[in-house]
Amino acid sequence: MGPETHIFWSNLHVFTFGANFNTRKSLVLKANYQLRHDRSVRDGMVQEGDRIEMGIGFIF
Repeated sequence: MGPETHIFWSNLHVFTFGANFNTRKSLVLKANYQLRHDRSVRDGMVQEGDRIEMGIGFIF
């Protein structure tokens, strides 16, 4: 690591909850929400926001 390397340590806490909906025997719709909080945010760092994730799963 050179002299211009910056290391930022993270104390990220994530709580995730979600749901699945089986539309058919071989198809599922999924969604979850993440509450994200970084307790080590300092000046010059950006706090990450919460996230919504969605997906589709299938068996063929």
